[in-house]
Amino acid sequence: MSDVYAVEFTAVARKQLAKLDRSVQLRIIRATELLTRQPRPPTARRLTARSELWRVRVGDHRVIYAVAGQKLLVTIVRIGHRSDVYRGIDGL
Repeated sequence: MSDVYAVEFTAVARKQLAKLDRSVQLRIIRATELLTRQPRPPTARRLTARSELWRVRVGDHRVIYAVAGQKLLVTIVRIGHRSDVYRGIDGL
């Protein structure tokens, strides 16, 4: 049996999710639920600016997250439209 990861949202990510349309929110929540079983799915990409962060696509939106393997924890850091989600990512 494979390990199950816990998923937590930062306060910033929670606010960003709450501002989105309900249909987009549901798609993002489903995508984050999949991360509990496979935190680094084949579609996930490592960010070049911050190598400890990963991203998954959900339509035109991106979910930026970190994986703590020893703690079995996925932390959702940022959620946003692909055009602006990466702005200021160096300052996280």
